[in-house]
Amino acid sequence: METNIPILNEFLYYLLCVRNYSKQTAIGYSRDLRMFFRFIINYLELNIKPKDINVFVLGKIEESTIIQFLIYLNYYENNSPSTRGRIITSIKSFYKWLFYKYSVTLKNKHNPTLNIPSIDKIERLPKYIRLKDAKRIESIFNENNSRFYERNNAIMVLFLNTGLRVSELISINKDDIDFINKKVKVIGKGNKERTVYLNNICIDTINNYLKTRDDEEKALFINSKKQRFKIRGVEEICEKAFKLSNLETFNYTTHTLRHTAATYLYKSSHDILVVKEFLGHSSLNSTEIYTHIMPEILKNAVNKNPLNEWATKKGGKNHNKVQ
Repeated sequence: METNIPILNEFLYYLLCVRNYSKQTAIGYSRDLRMFFRFIINYLELNIKPKDINVFVLGKIEESTIIQFLIYLNYYENNSPSTRGRIITSIKSFYKWLFYKYSVTLKNKHNPTLNIPSIDKIERLPKYIRLKDAKRIESIFNENNSRFYERNNAIMVLFLNTGLRVSELISINKDDIDFINKKVKVIGKGNKERTVYLNNICIDTINNYLKTRDDEEKALFINSKKQRFKIRGVEEICEKAFKLSNLETFNYTTHTLRHTAATYLYKSSHDILVVKEFLGHSSLNSTEIYTHIMPEILKNAVNKNPLNEWATKKGGKNHNKVQ
């Protein structure tokens, strides 16, 4: 059996002739890996075709990309846990072979499948919007597609930059916002008050929106009847934003926007405690799902801990010095 992907053909030959796998099993591996190759080309926006996948492309794949593939299988392909388990087995076997076969070429690379978590942990990972789509959706509304485009853009910006729950967002009053210190107090879960900090884009879009207001309603966000929004009204605005951005097929929700905000905060801060406070979680257990997004960063942070350097010097062992 052959495909039009040379490196996949090498692997299938290994399965059939060296491992003595059945042809049917090899067909299953081929199907799984071709799906994986198509995903990484689209997800990483590579300007190549599947036949161009080679050891150099595969050597650059990170663990986070493979996790995103498994999330994709779960949310968009509706694959069962057993199916995803089978597919990850195919990918792990392929990468084990790849790093053995091309050990010289990949000597400075890391096998991205070694620490892939179990399927039950992957199922807990949240969906989030790609950065370029998230940036676009912040200003997706304009005078041509929305009567209240300043308000709608302000809603999208707040979701994506503060990680607010929809219930928190609709409860905000104009007087709750401290424009000087760039923060707002909201009532979160359990009727607990927390402070949410606002960046410049939040302040600017809120100000632009408030300039369009000529009413006495105290709520920050109001509907066409000049009444405080209900949850469904905000959800409809977000659904329209997803449709305008050609993202409606992904079944994103207002909670996806919250997860997106938390994901990019974690990617930039590398601090799970910061994300915990950002989201208003009462326990780290709820926040830990974000640590699976960039495990390598956490490992590097542990190795770069100044105490690690002190222990190395004291112990006199031949460890690498912290840079």
